[in-house]
Amino acid sequence: MSIRTENAMKDVHRYLDELDTSNMTIDEINEKLAEFAASQHDNPREPLSEKTAKTADDFMELAEESDNKSDCFRLAKKALSLEPDNIDAKYMVVDCGSKDPFDFMRKLKALVKEAGQIMEKQGYMEPEYIGGHWQALETRPYMRVCERYMTFLKDMGMLGAAAEQGEEIIRLNKNDNQGVRYVLMHISAHLEREDDANKLLEKYSEHDEIQMIMPMAVLYYKKMDFETSEKYLKRLIRLNKDARRFFKEFRLESVIDEFDRLMKKGMYGLGRDELVVAVGENRYLYEGTLGFFVWAKTLKL
Repeated sequence: MSIRTENAMKDVHRYLDELDTSNMTIDEINEKLAEFAASQHDNPREPLSEKTAKTADDFMELAEESDNKSDCFRLAKKALSLEPDNIDAKYMVVDCGSKDPFDFMRKLKALVKEAGQIMEKQGYMEPEYIGGHWQALETRPYMRVCERYMTFLKDMGMLGAAAEQGEEIIRLNKNDNQGVRYVLMHISAHLEREDDANKLLEKYSEHDEIQMIMPMAVLYYKKMDFETSEKYLKRLIRLNKDARRFFKEFRLESVIDEFDRLMKKGMYGLGRDELVVAVGENRYLYEGTLGFFVWAKTLKL
């Protein structure tokens, strides 16, 4: 979700906070929300620019839309001058102002700690919020910073540390709106943590998902439990109409090229794209188990 979209949601929340909804029905609240949406449409705000920007959110929206790192850094600094605890702005300063990946890692680790302290100061680390982060818009910048740190650790090959960070994210937000479970599942498969993988699969068993089932098949291949691996492969094929052909024709180089094209496009669909993204985002697992794909071609899937 973009900062602009979150800013629009904040406007809706502010409008609701100003309403006395204690004696209103759901239909009456929805009617008021429809009236608010219509008023926003009929009276659009003036185009946002540095001259018209007034709030930290305004400057962050401009920063997010800029392609220039120097401008992003400068705009984020303006946002911080207005709102010193703005975690999105702090992240952008780290992202645009780091000298190299290890400088970025050091600063990002410190930011995760600082952002957690900000959440504590604002009361979002109280028991009633734990497990439900992300539902409150105010917690999302912190959750994003935690996810970015986890992803960076994973990409740098620090899988144990990445898993610890991912587990903390899920502790804070059991619904896992950010899809952290997919990262944890692939790490569990790579490290052959069978118990962790099965617990994770059970925890999110409501829906079968490609990025949960595919690494399970690889995990049991790595453990030489070919019967269970084949069971998960067949489950994957029932889930995804393109999976049978994907495995029969699999070539890592082609899949990675396809993944890079999808990422440049900025979006992907169902079917084959899901399989390509699973491999592309977790290539450390699949590059190390190319024999899995060779073996899969020998099966009558």
